[in-house]
Parts: sequence; structure tokens; C-alpha cells
Amino acid sequence: MTFYSDENISPIFADMLKHYCPEHPVIAHRDRFEQGTADDVWLPVVAAWTPKPVTLLGDGRILRKPQLKIIARGTGISFVVMAESFMNLPFQEQTWKFFKVWPDIIRLTTKARSPTIFDVKIRQMEVIVRHFTATLQ
Repeated sequence: MTFYSDENISPIFADMLKHYCPEHPVIAHRDRFEQGTADDVWLPVVAAWTPKPVTLLGDGRILRKPQLKIIARGTGISFVVMAESFMNLPFQEQTWKFFKVWPDIIRLTTKARSPTIFDVKIRQMEVIVRHFTATLQ
């Protein structure tokens, strides 16, 4: 399984994950795109990659914007959305909590047979699965 982390996920996470779990490559936004690249630009490019990566989102609002819903629906990729409360934590706390759920993210995304949205909720520190098509309609 390959992962792509959007611009809102620290590229340091991607670097750490490359060492922690090398069998699941993580490509940071900065590795392929300039800072500030619009979502409607990078999303179709990432969707065209082979293999299709699971996209780690630090800002789930991308999936609520009407024009991006249309793009996302047709990509065939899954998304892991970090809760806003998670993204507002200090970096050190984000790090240990992210690594706590990383094995669950790997397990669930590997099992997914169709595009899915996985929510990472901070309260329970668990990965919640939402069916992709129901969310993007």
C-alpha cells in the first residue's frame, strides 16, 4: 500500500513513516508539488498514479467542497482524514497519537476493496470507516 500525505500533514510524518514502515511508502506533498498547489490540481494527478495511493488528509474540508467532491468521487482512491482536533494538537502529541493508530490505518486501508473514507477521531483514537460513495454524494 502506498500513501500520499497532503500539504496539511507534516512532511516530517512522511519522513518518519518512510523509516518506520518502509514496506508502505509515503509520499509527502512537497516531494511532488510546490507549496500551495491547489487541491483541484494535485488530486487528479495523484489519482492517476499507479498504484493508486491512499491519501492522508489533514483537512477533511476538501471532501465537502462541491467541485472537489466531483473530482474525488471519480478518483478511485481512498482517503484517511485526520480530525480537526488532531491537527490542532502540538506536534509531539500528534506524533505519538498518529503512530498509535498507524497499524489500524494500514490494516483497514489494505482490506478496503473499494474507495473508502477513513476518519481518525481524536477522542477514542481510533479509525472510523465511512463508506466513500455515501459521503461524497
